Formats: sequence, structure tokens, C-alpha cells
Amino acid sequence: MMKITGSNLRNRDPRYVYDKPVRIHSDDDNIDEIEGQKRPAKGIVHNVSMSGVAISTDLALVENGQFVNMHIEGLGEIAGNVARVYKGGVAIAFEEDEESKKRVATALRGLNQLA
Repeated sequence: MMKITGSNLRNRDPRYVYDKPVRIHSDDDNIDEIEGQKRPAKGIVHNVSMSGVAISTDLALVENGQFVNMHIEGLGEIAGNVARVYKGGVAIAFEEDEESKKRVATALRGLNQLA
């Protein structure tokens, strides 16, 4: 059994259901390349917290720590770093700028917290 500590605790903030579309791209724009055309990848945000999002997507070209920009419906443009890649999705930790924090906090009001 794994002991939960500060270094491996993944959900430090309460998470909320947030099934909204997201477009993801990186500075090198190589996230979703089909037949030589580079374009933002698409996914669905499953849950969101003040610190990040869990996204369902079939991205294959992201790595832990990679910087990405996202456009999340209802939240707008938010940057972050890939915290982990898992089968069928990614977890992305938000950059900690004040404007993004305010937009996320506003969006979280009224959402149902996950158990």
C-alpha cells in the first residue's frame, strides 16, 4: 500500500466536475500533427481544481513537465505544465498567475465538488 505524502499527493485542492471541451497546444506546436499539419489537440476536461485539470484525450506527444497552453470553454486561455500522462488522458497543473487564479475561482463557484 502506498503511503500518501506531500510529494505524491496528487489532489491537493478540491476537484470539481467540469465536462467542457479543451484545445491544447505547445510552443513547438507538435502536439497533434496529422499528415504534416500541426494543430491544437482536442480533449474534454473531466475535472478542475484551483491547481489544475484532468483531461481525457488521446495525446501521444506530451511528456511530464511539458509546457502547454490551453483554451478551456468557460475558463479561456490558461497555461500549465503536464503533471502526468496516463492511459486516455493527462493531468495538467496550472501556471500560478493571478489572472488565471481569478478566472478558475469564478468558474468553480457553483460547481459540484467530487466526493
